[in-house]
Amino acid sequence: MPEKLTAEQEAQRATWQYRCIQRLRSNETLPGAILLAVLDKSYRVQPPRVGREGEIGPDGTLYAPYQDKGGQLHPQMPLCHIDDLIMAFRRLADELKLDDKDRTALFQATRQWVARDARLHKNFAGEPIPTKLN
Repeated sequence: MPEKLTAEQEAQRATWQYRCIQRLRSNETLPGAILLAVLDKSYRVQPPRVGREGEIGPDGTLYAPYQDKGGQLHPQMPLCHIDDLIMAFRRLADELKLDDKDRTALFQATRQWVARDARLHKNFAGEPIPTKLN
């Protein structure tokens, strides 16, 4: 017989965060592992897991600390191209029929997780534009 959920558990399962994690199968998929890191929940799962912040390289490759299934830590693992992650999260939002508020929250959290973006150009004086995305 299925376990009866409390009202608090039911409310938690209705959140966009829970629904997204479930759809992406937690850390069983790369987008799921990245989402757990974006939501600062990767420490709760067994490896593989992604670190607490990512970095976008000059060519758009997304790098982050990564712990593989064997427990080995890779300090700056190339994960995917940022455009591929954006498309995966857009498809996810479409599949789950997230409303505008929840879509915005998903992408806002993702932007905050990206600590540096090396794709950014220099200003007119030739100085690098600050790369902390907030």
